[in-house]
Formats: sequence, C-alpha cells, structure tokens
Amino acid sequence: QGFVHGEGTGWQGRVDLALPFSLVWAGREIKTFTATGDKPVVEGEPVLFEIWVCADGYWADHTKNLVIGELTPEYAELEARLLDIYAEALAAIRPGASMADLDRQIRERIAPTHPICHGVGARAHEPPYPHQAGGGEFAEGMVLAVEPGIYWPGGGGLRVEDNFLVTAGGVEKLSSFPDGVVQCQT
Repeated sequence: QGFVHGEGTGWQGRVDLALPFSLVWAGREIKTFTATGDKPVVEGEPVLFEIWVCADGYWADHTKNLVIGELTPEYAELEARLLDIYAEALAAIRPGASMADLDRQIRERIAPTHPICHGVGARAHEPPYPHQAGGGEFAEGMVLAVEPGIYWPGGGGLRVEDNFLVTAGGVEKLSSFPDGVVQCQT
C-alpha cells in the first residue's frame, strides 16, 4: 500500500482511488485458500504473494512468486510442470471454447488443483467459475484470472495467476510482471 500511495494513484490520470490487499506464504506453508502463514522465508523456496488491487471499483487478482537464490530442484521441477500446464490453459481459452472442457483438461494434468480460472472485474472473484460440472463458453471481452496451482500433501506447492482479456484470437495478458518464480538477489 505504501508503494501505491508513494507512486500515486493516477494511472494515466484516470484513477482516483487504488487500494491493494495481499496474503503471503513461504515454502511449505503455500497452500490453497488458507490464511497468511508464519513460516520464514528460506533460500531456494518460493514465497507466494496473492495480490488484489481495487482501482476505482475495478479489481485485479494476481499471484506472484519470488525466491531468494536458486529454486531447489524439487521446486524448479514443479515450476516447469506448472508453467507448461498454465500455457496449455491459456491456449485453450478462446471465444466459443467450453469452460467445462478446460476444467477437465487441466484437472487431468494436476489433481487436486486450485480452481483453474474465474472472472474478475467488479469483484476480485466473480463469475464465470469454469468447472467440469458446469456449462458455458468463453466469450470475447471476458476478463479472467487464470490461476492453476499444484500442492503437495502436507503443504508446499506453487500457483501462478494473472489477468487476461479474452480476444477473438485467444487471450491477452493484462500485466507486465513475469509469471513463474522470479529470482531475487540477496
């Protein structure tokens, strides 16, 4: 929040109010839908930031990962697998594509998983909520938070998430921050 207020909230001179919210987990504390953890940051293990920003009543929903030093081999392998699945999900989202088919396709690759995606805009989480038991198709103009995640039994794992606009040709990423785990220098 200090950064937002330090930089100002005048995105292209049009934002009157922007408020950030975040949850943070480190290493084996990374789980789906839990309160912020209290595990320390450990070199080689990711730190996951769940970030929501509301600007003039419109929401963004992101999950970003940082690591001090190099990822451990276990996490590096998990990151590579997750980024492949993320790319597969993004390639499948296009106007007219089945939401149920996307959920089935991704869950075949990672089970159990975090929900694959949801709408974002007037709320950080809003319809559509693609699920194999539901119906519906993706439509041009939808804004989605795409967020597959893989978690190990007992804790730990990764999730990637960014916001995308559904266009006639597929999806357009709405953030310039890289996906995957970003290495920080000590």
